[in-house]
Formats: sequence, C-alpha cells, structure tokens
Amino acid sequence: MREPPAPDAGIDLPAMTPPVVVDARPDVRQPPEPGADARSDVAGDVPHDAAIKADVGLKADAVSNDGARADAKPDSTKPEMNAGTDSGAGFDTAEAGASETGPFEADASDGIGAVLPAAGDLVIDELLINPAGTDTNREWIEIANVSSVTLDLHLLHVDDAASDVAVDAGLLAPGGLLVLGQSLDPTKNGGAPIAFSFGNVISLNNGGDSVSLCLGPCTSGALLDQVIWTADLGAAYDGRAAIVGPAPGLFCPADQPYGDAGSFGSPGAVNPPCAP
Repeated sequence: MREPPAPDAGIDLPAMTPPVVVDARPDVRQPPEPGADARSDVAGDVPHDAAIKADVGLKADAVSNDGARADAKPDSTKPEMNAGTDSGAGFDTAEAGASETGPFEADASDGIGAVLPAAGDLVIDELLINPAGTDTNREWIEIANVSSVTLDLHLLHVDDAASDVAVDAGLLAPGGLLVLGQSLDPTKNGGAPIAFSFGNVISLNNGGDSVSLCLGPCTSGALLDQVIWTADLGAAYDGRAAIVGPAPGLFCPADQPYGDAGSFGSPGAVNPPCAP
C-alpha cells in the first residue's frame, strides 16, 4: 500500500481564496475617533474636506491672510433719537459754536426710515426778533417739518449771515415742531420751551437780518430755508414774535402771551394763520 506524501514533499497545493463577505447592513456612520471633528456632515455626500473649507470665513474672529481681524460687531451708527436730557441748563455751550440740547424730545420713530432734509422739507415758521426787555438769551426761532417723512437733523446748521452754528437736532417727525434759541434756561430765555440752544452766537438784528437753515455749514452745504427782513418790522413786533407767512417778506405779529417776560408768541405750538 502506497503511503500518502508528506506535506513538504514538494507538491504545490492551490492557494485558498478567502470568502467574500457582503455587509448587508445599512450605512451607519461610526462615531468619530477622539480628536476628530465631531460636527455632523449635514451636506450628506459633501466631502469632509469641503465642509471644513466652507466653514472658513464664517467665524466672526477669523484672521485674514494679511493678519487683519474681521470686525463682526453690528453697525452702531443708526441715527439716535433726541435723548431729551438737559446737559446743563443755564450754561450755553453754543457760545463757543456748539449746540446744546434741551429737555424736549422730538416726536419721531426709532430712526428707521428717517431721511436727510431737502429744500422745502424744513421751514422757519416763527421767530422772536425783538423780545420784551433785553434781547440777550431770549431770541428764538421755531422750525417745522412740513414733509411727509421723519427728518434726520443731525447735520443741521443755523446761520444769521454773520455766524454759523451746528445744531444736532436729532429726528423730527412729520408735522413736528422744534424751538431753537439762545438759552435753555427758562429763567433767562423768558420761559420759552427751547429744545436746542445755538447760544448768543446767533443774534437777530432788529434793523434787518436773515436767518438760514442748512444741511451742513451754510457756506458749503445745502440751503433748506431762509427768512429775510430788510428793515425794522416796527412797533407792532416789539415783544412779539413774527409769524412767517406763505409769501416772501410776509409776517404777522403774534398775539398769544407766553412765559413770564412779557413776550408774545406760540413757541412749540401751532401758529395761527398769517394771511396778507
């Protein structure tokens, strides 16, 4: 009987191919290894590298190639409402050419939709040229928003042909009125409800003068409105405000008393009609 050959007898046996195992389970993603990016790949089939690249630039503090840091803070330059705070009654900072804010608040929205005024949007509708008693600290002008939109008056300037003063008057709603004057202190201004002060730098000459409202300095900005009188308006206007009529050079003397200094006018209130 013939013996079977030993395994090392030189007979080559065929190589065994391992069986192919088909994994029929659904594609379940395995949790990331420690240290790996644990964020979910919400893009589905988007390669992981692409997802990482797409995230570049979305971080608020990302640093650009030139080393400049992106500023992700919101824009805080939205126009502000008239704060309505008296920063120092009796102290006229406008003596040095700066305006001062009084205790009155412009009736306007939060500034959304406010626009810069154009010629004809803002008018001077009343002014006290010759107050009762002393003129110092008691002269004022009343301005009105005759447009249909809220006006941004942060760049407003008042000019009397000799001096120009910036008056940051905030926002003014359609139909709103503001009184600008020489002093915020009611014990000095005769009791007028002055919202913003331009100081005694602006002085209305009895014998003839002009007063202008401008967007920016009147020498280089846009003229919004101007009132001119070429001579003394006469005794009818002694201690009485001049209500500005619809025609150039047309004025009417106020007949409503206000304050405690003996002057007449309706500062901060709707004026009576002024007709020829």
